[in-house]
Amino acid sequence: MTTNEDLVQRVNWETIKPLGRYAGGHDQQMENLLKNSTVLAHWNEGDYQGQVATCVQLNDTKEVIIYNDWYGSCSGCDSGRILLMKML
Repeated sequence: MTTNEDLVQRVNWETIKPLGRYAGGHDQQMENLLKNSTVLAHWNEGDYQGQVATCVQLNDTKEVIIYNDWYGSCSGCDSGRILLMKML
């Protein structure tokens, strides 16, 4: 079973650091957050501020992970912490 520490180790820093941060959501960051995972579903509220949620499956363990973030109206300045929730 994947632990929270395991998930932190999977953060794909090399890919997400150079990606743009802009009002309207963080789709690319969310869809590329975890290494060795496949996006099953992604939702963006699609407004100047709101929420983004992504569901991925870890390719090696087949566990399903759901995480969300929220953003404000100025280039990511109001972005909240990404919350991870693991589902089996």
